[in-house]
Amino acid sequence: MGDVYLAASTGIEGAERPCIVKTVRRDQASDKSMVIRFLDEFRVQAQLNHPGVAQVMEAVVGDEGEPYAVVEFVEGRSIAEAQHRAHQLGFKIAWPEAVAIVLAETIDSAKDAAEALDIDYEILASVTDARLAVRLDAPLVWEENGSNVCVDAHAGDRAATEA
Repeated sequence: MGDVYLAASTGIEGAERPCIVKTVRRDQASDKSMVIRFLDEFRVQAQLNHPGVAQVMEAVVGDEGEPYAVVEFVEGRSIAEAQHRAHQLGFKIAWPEAVAIVLAETIDSAKDAAEALDIDYEILASVTDARLAVRLDAPLVWEENGSNVCVDAHAGDRAATEA
């Protein structure tokens, strides 16, 4: 989705803090649905308050039209490290389980984090057969796109292949 940089906050001289800057890839910065999803990610993250979750300092579209987010840098284990350690111990874990391992140092902290989440959702219609999903009457994945077709490419000489 984008690039991630380690940076330092500015402000009071001598009190700079490490932070993370995340950007949308340049080739996707003009895609309005990508920018909406990018900013939504940080709206959700900004509502979380847990020692293992980085606090969002800023999430905006800059003066030149490029969206970016600045997030506090949290020292600790990465999800990849948790998955690697589990693999060393003979377990295969998915990323949600790895997130839980990274965030929860104790069972109580895991429960506290889970109880702090307030999830608002709606059940959406779905089509799991790709042939049916591209029909005009299929439920849309992204309504603003107007279609479930993400790539419609044609190459070669159609007349020659039909002959």
